[in-house]
Amino acid sequence: MLLACSDSLSGRQIPLTKEPYGRIILLHLFCIREYLMLIRPYQETDYPALVRLWNDCLPYDRLSHERFLQMFLLDTYFRTEGFLVAMEDDRFVGFLQAIHRTGTEEKTGYLTAFGVLPAYRRRGIGTALLEAGLNYLREQGMEQVSCNGYAPYYAFPGVDERY
Repeated sequence: MLLACSDSLSGRQIPLTKEPYGRIILLHLFCIREYLMLIRPYQETDYPALVRLWNDCLPYDRLSHERFLQMFLLDTYFRTEGFLVAMEDDRFVGFLQAIHRTGTEEKTGYLTAFGVLPAYRRRGIGTALLEAGLNYLREQGMEQVSCNGYAPYYAFPGVDERY
């Protein structure tokens, strides 16, 4: 697969590496307030770090490894391209999951999970994740977006007001 970065300042595509699958995955490289942040799709090796990231971002809604696996990675409609992670250097700092139901006429996409580490908030990372997630859903032909889970894949009922 060809990995590329999209430079948010110039909009140009920058190839990174080539892998043998022939598929293109687009990574987004953002320059936010004088530092670089990478947004990329989920990779299988991310799983343990993402559970920790979830629990650090959402301490009132902690998930076990098993629950995270069940709610997200084993979801019928899970696609690696829709589960986005934000990274600064080699550290996971945020995530967003965008889902669309394949095989249906439905044109609604869902933003089912979203978080940024407290120390990294108010830096534009959440906005960059949101834009990347909305772009992914647009590319999949979605015409509207719902910011919640969909039955039966609700992680929690609503957003805890303590956030």
